[in-house]
Amino acid sequence: MGATGLVGLGSGAPVPDAERVAAIRFSILDDADACAAFGEPPRATLAELNARAHLALPSSGYDDCRALLARLKDGLNALDTTRLEPPRGLAGLFDNRAGRLKAFRAAWTAAAPLASETAAEIAQRGRAAAGRGRALEDLWTQTRDALTDLDAHIVAARAWLADRDAGDATPATQPGPADAPEPESDPPPTQSPYEARDQARAAMDTDEAAPAEAQPAADVTAPHPLQIRLDTLIAMRCSAVVALPLLRAMQNAEDGLAARLSALPEAIDAWRLDWRDGLGLAGKRPRKVRPDPNRLDQARQGVIGTIAETDARLANAISRLAELGSRVGGGEGPDIHRRRTGLTEPMGRRDGTASQA
Repeated sequence: MGATGLVGLGSGAPVPDAERVAAIRFSILDDADACAAFGEPPRATLAELNARAHLALPSSGYDDCRALLARLKDGLNALDTTRLEPPRGLAGLFDNRAGRLKAFRAAWTAAAPLASETAAEIAQRGRAAAGRGRALEDLWTQTRDALTDLDAHIVAARAWLADRDAGDATPATQPGPADAPEPESDPPPTQSPYEARDQARAAMDTDEAAPAEAQPAADVTAPHPLQIRLDTLIAMRCSAVVALPLLRAMQNAEDGLAARLSALPEAIDAWRLDWRDGLGLAGKRPRKVRPDPNRLDQARQGVIGTIAETDARLANAISRLAELGSRVGGGEGPDIHRRRTGLTEPMGRRDGTASQA
């Protein structure tokens, strides 16, 4: 295969660089030890990257984050603005507006700092999610680069094996008239039936066994060490090709989650400012006000809605990550990918014949 006739190995991988393939091909030695170590740097790199990809699957920390969201939501639900309205019935005769406002202010003053602390913890999880997203992107890039280098080794090895097989496969020449054996001058004497019978009886009377007819030697060709190594490299390539969409799926599962988690402190701060003003606590001293329950409840419900949306997005991410983990743990790996993409044939046959790149 010429340098300009390179083709990709499929699965969306780029075509290997021609100069890189030529350099690798030139460095291949017809030595068993050298062939056993061929392509080891990209193979070892991909093995380490694949392990990192599988370790990144668990959604550690997200279950705790859901608990924090539930705590934040419960704290806001406890601040029911109907407590500012006068009770109905006989209880209203012994109730006064100032007492209701004072009790509600005390409840809000105790709950607001806890809400801010909880939101800050959730935002910390959001920053961790953002860092995780960047790590997954770096892992995807490193895996693709190592896969490209491995493809160059695979293409070079296939070309080297094809050239070797072409050099060994020298067709046998048919004998011509000049090569015909010359007839013997004196033909051998013909043996009579009686002489053949006497010789057979004499052989049976002796202890020596009659010589067996020579059997043709079995034509068994062991695969070249480089072909065996090539199969190993292709198996690793299949694992890397499976890891690439897995990494992308993990990123998609958490897409936008970090921003939602990190935005909660800002939403809590806005709610606190609105309620501080609505409850008459914006100045140095409490003011005599008549709070509007509808206004306060609208601000509270807006934050609760934001928390509910964030929790739903988080639950979806946890579910998708768990699904990805079950797919990997359930065996959706290189073998299934090889059957889906038809990559069994390029691995070559075990009779020593090389596959064409």
